[in-house]
Amino acid sequence: MGAAPAIPAAFLSAFRSWAAVAIAAMLAVSLSACNAAPAADPGEEGQDPAIRQIGLMTTLPILWAESDDFSQMLAPDAPSHWARAVLAGEGSLMAVDTLGPGQLAGIDLLVLAQPRMLSAAENVALDDWVRGGGKALIFADPLLTEHSRYSIGDRRRPQDVALLDTILARWGLRLEQAVPAAATTSLSWNGQTIPLAAHGAFRREETRFARCSDLAGPVLVSCDIGEGTALILADAALLEEHQEDDPAAQRALAALIRQAAGPIGDAAGNIGE
Repeated sequence: MGAAPAIPAAFLSAFRSWAAVAIAAMLAVSLSACNAAPAADPGEEGQDPAIRQIGLMTTLPILWAESDDFSQMLAPDAPSHWARAVLAGEGSLMAVDTLGPGQLAGIDLLVLAQPRMLSAAENVALDDWVRGGGKALIFADPLLTEHSRYSIGDRRRPQDVALLDTILARWGLRLEQAVPAAATTSLSWNGQTIPLAAHGAFRREETRFARCSDLAGPVLVSCDIGEGTALILADAALLEEHQEDDPAAQRALAALIRQAAGPIGDAAGNIGE
């Protein structure tokens, strides 16, 4: 009996792309069902303005647990990341896979947590959206420390280093690795304690596109960008799974979300309080 014919590489590539899109679509449906906003009163149009819309783009296992089986990742009884619960507790959470005007419309707060590399079009869309009044909370880690079950090179593995140089440079920021890496293990900000691990630091450079200032040294910065704002942390240790056992970490994440989002509905094109 002859050997089975080889599967064409083009087919494998197309299948992987289809699988990624399918997972994102199923996840979006799952999140919408779990975080659906209360129905509007009869006669009223649109969504309840008291519900903050939070979009999340991340490679970290916040939206689904790391698993070799897709069905286990999406199963109703799959373990849920503590940070997902905190995010959902601050508004209606939705997964964002691509950044574009259509995907960003209606979002009150965009959370980028160690996302994949953005395309040129996505960088433009993100900058335009924030400049128009959007609000962003960004976790940019120069050296991710949390263990992953996926090996280096696996496309399912969380992004080991932040790949946001283009948009950060646009806003006058350069992310650098803090030296020595383990010198600081926490950051005090606004009465909160934010855990750190091999964190980075932002060097601010002159630009006419944004005004950035330190909130807690160069590790946490706030930027005014046109009509919008971005709160950016040079670390992602706060989002590690083991922080579930630390109530202070959960309070810190909620405080960062509220600081970045501002009043509910206070975003570009949305209803203010």
